[in-house]
Amino acid sequence: MHSRRQTTILVIGDVLVLLVFVLLGRVSHNMSADSLNSGIITAVSLIIPWLITVFAVQATPQLDIRAFLLRTLAAWLIAVPLGLMLRAFLLDSSAIALGFMTTTLLLGGAFIFGWRLLFAVIWLRSGR
Repeated sequence: MHSRRQTTILVIGDVLVLLVFVLLGRVSHNMSADSLNSGIITAVSLIIPWLITVFAVQATPQLDIRAFLLRTLAAWLIAVPLGLMLRAFLLDSSAIALGFMTTTLLLGGAFIFGWRLLFAVIWLRSGR
């Protein structure tokens, strides 16, 4: 059984990782402070579907690390398309660039999966 403390740390870590992912994406594309609004929209549109999906598929700390990581992958594959559709809607865009979707799925997924793998190894294996 997982504790509320584990879940809280995991969720805070998820949000921080997604914020870093969005920030690095904006920096790598030399986006100005003028586009801060779209940066906030991008972050929020990834974070909200991610958190909803994480709890819907129960990708929260498990006794079985394999199940935890598989549910993390499933949650990511569901949350990203939802998040990108939400982002397009909020930015009044009629399309989602394939490159943006691919980068978000792969690189953003590496960020989330890397963080959650680290969490699983350190926290869950220590028996806390």
